[in-house]
Parts: sequence; structure tokens; C-alpha cells
Amino acid sequence: MVPGMYTEDFDDLETDGTFNLSGYAKGIYNEKSLPGFSVELGVQNAYFHYPDLPEQVSDINIEAKADCPSGDLNKLAIMVPKFHAKLGQNPIDARLNMTGVMSDAYNIDAMAKAKLNLEILLAMFPMEGYEL
Repeated sequence: MVPGMYTEDFDDLETDGTFNLSGYAKGIYNEKSLPGFSVELGVQNAYFHYPDLPEQVSDINIEAKADCPSGDLNKLAIMVPKFHAKLGQNPIDARLNMTGVMSDAYNIDAMAKAKLNLEILLAMFPMEGYEL
């Protein structure tokens, strides 16, 4: 799923885990109409690690869905009931439920919880000119 021009950037990347993606689009697409659609993403027990970095991103588990069965973007719903990952030993957990995403009156229910050691994160994701 990565365009060929970028694949050499991933030559030394170590990864593992399970990834699934499913969805549908049903209806007419033109200037006045958008088909109904739904997309689901799942990632289970995944990790990735670049050899140049001291730690890996591990224990990646994600459930996500975007649902708009009528094609009316005012009724688009985005649900992420589960997001978990560990950046080294730094856990991140989150969830998100958004409805009416494209309307003027959307609803958001979200939570994020993390324990972050900034020194380790800076070693994992070097940012030139930044000191933590």
C-alpha cells in the first residue's frame, strides 16, 4: 500500500502485527450526490522499529470506523473506540466518537491518556534544535 517511490525509505523498517481494512461505497457520485460509505480499520498486536532509533513503537491496537450510510456528510460518524500504543515504555490510550462531523452542530466524545518520558521520546523521534 506504499507507493514505490517511498519503499526504499522502509528497507530497514521492522514491523509485525495484523492489519485489516474493509469498506464499501454504494450509490451515485456526481456534483450533487455522494454515495453512502463505510470504512473500518483494525490493527492488532503490531509494532514497528527503525534500526537507528533506540526504542520501538509496540503494542499497537486500533479499532476505527467512518460511517456515512446515506452519503449525507452532515450525518458522517467517526468512531475510534480503541487506540493503544507504546512509544518505548510510554503508553498512549485514546478513544473518539464524533457524529455530525460535517454539520454545524457536531458532537464529540473523546479521551486520551498517556505517560510520556520526553527524554526517551526525543531519542526515538529526534527533532533537531529541540532540547527537553
